[in-house]
Amino acid sequence: MKKLIVKVLPLVLISALGYSQGFEFKVLASKGENKVQSGGEWSPIKTGAALLGGSKIEVGASSYLGLMHKTGKTMEIKTPGTYMIDDLSKKVLTGGSSVASKYGEYLMAHMSESGSDDVNLEKLNNMNVTGAVSRATDDETMDILIPEGSQLLTTADAFFRWMPNPNKEDDSYEVTVVNLLEEEVARVSVSDPWFDLESIEGVDIESQMGLIVSVKSATDESYFSSKYALSAYMDPNREELIKQLTEYKSDLPVEEDAMRNFLLAMFYEQNKMNFHALSCYTKLLVSEPENEFYAASYLDFVKRAGLEQE
Repeated sequence: MKKLIVKVLPLVLISALGYSQGFEFKVLASKGENKVQSGGEWSPIKTGAALLGGSKIEVGASSYLGLMHKTGKTMEIKTPGTYMIDDLSKKVLTGGSSVASKYGEYLMAHMSESGSDDVNLEKLNNMNVTGAVSRATDDETMDILIPEGSQLLTTADAFFRWMPNPNKEDDSYEVTVVNLLEEEVARVSVSDPWFDLESIEGVDIESQMGLIVSVKSATDESYFSSKYALSAYMDPNREELIKQLTEYKSDLPVEEDAMRNFLLAMFYEQNKMNFHALSCYTKLLVSEPENEFYAASYLDFVKRAGLEQE
């Protein structure tokens, strides 16, 4: 089996999160024409921005805004109109969706710990967030981004990616999944360099005790990975953790997948399940590759989890 350490290659990325004393909300997702007025000037609302007390926002037609209050509660705004931040703050205290008080403080701490400068979009587009492995042999050439010692709670939120074939831009791939007895569970062809284990039906992780995954190019026999083990999470508190996760998911915003994945990543990270946390962050990068806030959040997690290779 192979050990993986995620490596962030050249770019010193400044997080887009701003922390300003007196903020009421942080923006988890912003789609469409959304603007904020603070000090008389109107400006576009960016994901990761802080919305201060006394300011005003405008949500455009067919737009969406996902907010997290300083208490940890979340709010979705889908109705066009102008809103006072102070009024929204009062409303969320009596309603809104709580992401569970156990995680609210943790979430806000991580959302408030970075700098306030925007990421230069050109640099962001050139950013190479990649990974490296300590190889068991020198034969395999493909790196799959799976942390060492990864454990699966379930196949939900079990999304991983690999380095695309550098010799063929539009390559396709074959993903093979076997159990610990080397019995084939699935063999799937994909056109993109990522795979979601949840797409495999009828897999009982608890009875399988774990899975082994490998990937190879469908057209280039020289480009293939080693085998990566994902062991089943067999801790005595497994059922309780699954129960907590189910309750947590039921309380998350339903409109915006990226917003849900960001909040789920925090749940998994706090419960020391780095594979699932990395899975959720990876979904953010795949779904919104030019979103500097999600890219910065990914990099921050990689560093916090000790997955960065010097």
